[in-house]
Amino acid sequence: MDFALFPHHIAELASIEASDDDLTAKLASHVADYSPVVVRGGVAADTLARRLAAVEGASDQAEVLTPLVDDTPLSFTLLGASQGGDMGLGEDLRPNFRSDDRTTSARDFMRYAARLATNRTGECAYAASIPIQRFPALGQLIDPREEIGGRPLWHRQLWAGSGGHTVDLHHDRLLNFIAQYAGRKRVTLFPPDALPHLYPAPLHRTVGGVPRSLVKVLRVDAERYPRFESALESARVVTLEPGDELYIPPLWWHHVESAGFNLMVNSWYLDTAANTEDQLTAAEFALRRGIARTHSLKVTDELATRVGAALENGHAHETLPTPLPPKILAALDELTNATAALPAHWQRWYALQARYYILKEFGDPYPTLPGALREVARHIRFARPIGWLRAIVAFPGRVLRFLRRRLGSA
Repeated sequence: MDFALFPHHIAELASIEASDDDLTAKLASHVADYSPVVVRGGVAADTLARRLAAVEGASDQAEVLTPLVDDTPLSFTLLGASQGGDMGLGEDLRPNFRSDDRTTSARDFMRYAARLATNRTGECAYAASIPIQRFPALGQLIDPREEIGGRPLWHRQLWAGSGGHTVDLHHDRLLNFIAQYAGRKRVTLFPPDALPHLYPAPLHRTVGGVPRSLVKVLRVDAERYPRFESALESARVVTLEPGDELYIPPLWWHHVESAGFNLMVNSWYLDTAANTEDQLTAAEFALRRGIARTHSLKVTDELATRVGAALENGHAHETLPTPLPPKILAALDELTNATAALPAHWQRWYALQARYYILKEFGDPYPTLPGALREVARHIRFARPIGWLRAIVAFPGRVLRFLRRRLGSA
């Protein structure tokens, strides 16, 4: 099975050959610059990659994998033929698929996915985000990069499926390094600053906690999402072959298509340059408080542009001659203080979001969803008290479980 015809003309992603003598330095440069890159043949020498490359066909590859994953229980998603392989948000702004709705042994899943890949029925089977430590025998055949560009390895996950599925446009907060072992993936990437042209879904409308775009990249509704055309100017596309690696920096939007029986391992790396997760959490909280407090306010387009430019360039907005509404000024103050210690990459991201959601420099943040900003503000206001209430309700149970463990070990 191959990919659908790609409907856009965009540039290919930069690449490095695994045999390049300066591979480590070049990769470190991309990490430092927060720019994506593909490493051709990066894991081709891994034992797992060599074993899979030594056989032909999905069924034979599945048989290579079955003794390595054994009878470990595995939850997976089965998409019906009518789904067309699409995995993202539906028109109701809810996930358009039931995540992990089936369970079988990992051994049987590999064989089932291989059968679907070979005898296409339109159905797709997909197992996502499986901790690699659940499969020790398989993990021993993979040679992970313990760090990239000085960023330490945090967690590795296995992703497997029959192919034919597409994960809609989204972004992550961690450094993502993908190693392709079987099948192919076509990945379309957009930089963080494409945000105003990607029509983000309401902040609380996520899939698996991950922010999404409303745009379906393979079938764009140009009348509904006219600004998407501008995003294509900075987009990049890459097709991963078995043995390739792909580095996706934090906050880069990516749309992922899979073809053929697929096996991929992704490694998450902590962005140590961003100091601590606490600082990022504080910045996110400041942004959302600002949105909740200012959702009904709008400054003139001229002022929004001037303040936005000042934020983008790292200048204090207080130096501008035209005063801002107090609530907007307070929101920008809080966000500026919360991001002061973060690297420039993250500061630019939060400055852009302030321009987009608080100053509304680009117009209504949700132009295709009337009233959505008010809904987001309402959700933000209630999310924190609800979180406290849940913690209070759960506290007695946590104490009881702690006592049981202590008494049981005494």
